[in-house]
Amino acid sequence: MKCAIVYRGICRGKNLHPQTNRYQYIDYKKCINSVKSNLIKCNSNVEFDVYAHGWIDDLDIRAQVSSTYNTTLSIFEKQIDFFDDYRNIEGYDKILQERYSHLHGSACLDRYKDINFQNYFQSIFSYAYSMSQSAAVLERSNIKYDRCIFLRYDCSINQSIDIQSVNPDKFWTDVVGVDHSPLFYGDFLAISSVSNIIKFKEFYNFLKTSIFNNKKFIQWCENIRGSKHLYNPRGRYNHGIYSNQAIYAYFLNSVGIDYTKIFQLVPCSIIKQNL
Repeated sequence: MKCAIVYRGICRGKNLHPQTNRYQYIDYKKCINSVKSNLIKCNSNVEFDVYAHGWIDDLDIRAQVSSTYNTTLSIFEKQIDFFDDYRNIEGYDKILQERYSHLHGSACLDRYKDINFQNYFQSIFSYAYSMSQSAAVLERSNIKYDRCIFLRYDCSINQSIDIQSVNPDKFWTDVVGVDHSPLFYGDFLAISSVSNIIKFKEFYNFLKTSIFNNKKFIQWCENIRGSKHLYNPRGRYNHGIYSNQAIYAYFLNSVGIDYTKIFQLVPCSIIKQNL
């Protein structure tokens, strides 16, 4: 059996925590051992290849990172400034208010006039771009794989995975417990078929064209909130619809991966260093 591991996101660098508004540092070395222990070593009969797109704060370490992961194909680059992608979004202050409504409510509305509030737009475009780039890197390989694992560099896998027991016709995420809902899937890790993961090569363009000020997206979210009794009524529905998880969920739905095909697999955690 062959399995592709596909990394995306910040490989080494800092980002802003949306709740504390403090910068945290991500170091790719922090979570490698969890992947080796709970995925590679416990699946000795599986051949793994690694693909990656990653943001790094020093281009001189590209060869070092590629060697550490023994990548088949990879792209490591310095963080792109996505300001041109979001500077003309209409009603951005309302979008920010909705995004953080579950954290801040409607108090201090003036804060949302700053388009760089909480670094939201830069972060979400960076998130989407790296997902798309890593899926595109995987697609270029033209190698047949039986399974594909899609994860962040700062994702620690906290339980062993028997990869042969994972049905690739379904879509598996990290465990978010009772929060799991059609508006809130775990987005630290995903396991599915290569064909499903490659669909993420369109995620960046999808964010640019199908989310902000899109009535279909807003109505989709409202319909789910109004019909949550049909799904998991205890799940998370009250966080802002412009969160990573809600956009991720809507994208999955748009490419034909519906709620009933998405399952929780293993607990994971994110490891970062506070600055």
